[in-house]
Amino acid sequence: MLAVLTAGVLAYVWTQPIEQSASAPRPSTASYIFDYTATLPANAVYEHHAIRYGDPVFRTLVDAVTVSAEFELASPGANVVDGDLTARVIVSSTAGWSRVFFESTPEHFTGPTTSVTIPVSFADAWALAYTIEDVTGVAGAITVAVQVGVDANVHTAGDPVDATIRESLTAGQLSFALSEDVARLVDAPEVSSADVGLAGVMPGTAAASTGTGAKAGEAVNGLKPGTQSSTEMVTVRVDTPGLLSLGVTTMTIRFARTAAAVVFAVLLMIPAYNTVILRRARRRGEAAVLSARHGRQLLRLTDLPAGTRERAVQVGSFAALQAAAQRAEADILQLSDLDEDRYFVFDGPTVFSYLAKGAPIGSVTAVPAVS
Repeated sequence: MLAVLTAGVLAYVWTQPIEQSASAPRPSTASYIFDYTATLPANAVYEHHAIRYGDPVFRTLVDAVTVSAEFELASPGANVVDGDLTARVIVSSTAGWSRVFFESTPEHFTGPTTSVTIPVSFADAWALAYTIEDVTGVAGAITVAVQVGVDANVHTAGDPVDATIRESLTAGQLSFALSEDVARLVDAPEVSSADVGLAGVMPGTAAASTGTGAKAGEAVNGLKPGTQSSTEMVTVRVDTPGLLSLGVTTMTIRFARTAAAVVFAVLLMIPAYNTVILRRARRRGEAAVLSARHGRQLLRLTDLPAGTRERAVQVGSFAALQAAAQRAEADILQLSDLDEDRYFVFDGPTVFSYLAKGAPIGSVTAVPAVS
């Protein structure tokens, strides 16, 4: 019965999938890491005579900086297979005008990262603003913005639901508030890809530049100063282990297959094991066979009351003795002497006895399981 039940379980688990497919969102993050440097004369303003991210640019000491922007795609297994990076500098005023001051030619790249450097002259930007204000007669607060955008075809690892190759449009911005004496870094606004001349809109929200809220040059929340990121979720198919619930126990289909196969194999080996044991017992005689088959049902004696053997009713087979034990609801007793093994059943005043054959028994053709 146990073997049949195990075979049924084994057949069932082999029809169940080892893995199951499901859809899961996977984040794809595009980051822009901005920084700026400048050549400085010896001075008492900047520590170590160097500008760090977040430092104001005092124009009496230096009136131009070099902005660097590093693009990084952070997504498990994702990679840019075809991308273009574009950078430009925009001078604008709260008076209502703006002017593209510098625009780079698209730089083609592949891989998860690329970088660009952009020269920014605050002197030229201020001169432009002064000229426009002189013409319009309207003054306003001046902003110099460095915008970087990436239009890329991204290969998504795994098994994406939509397409293996998807278009990614992202952008980042570094802005300075410009006055006659100083250029100060300001928080970066949310920037769309359309703002830098790319089609479509940047997915997600650009994070504000991290450097302005901390001491210049220090990281915030583990990010490098000047890091801006936007994240979009890409739906991919993932494989999870198939599960089998048995009451309060849950196991994987793979484990259930292995366990059921092992148990079934053991159950198949039990008859073969019994056959081997009984073959060896038959070589030693019938008493050894009976011990192998019915050992748990036999109670061993060391002696019998006088006259028991003489008055016992002899039966012709051990099966007949078993029948007598069942009728009497009594145990089968075994008495072993040096040269013989006798079995007894006490049924009230009547005693039944069987003498086991001592000679080896012939070959085994069918063997029942050990009780």
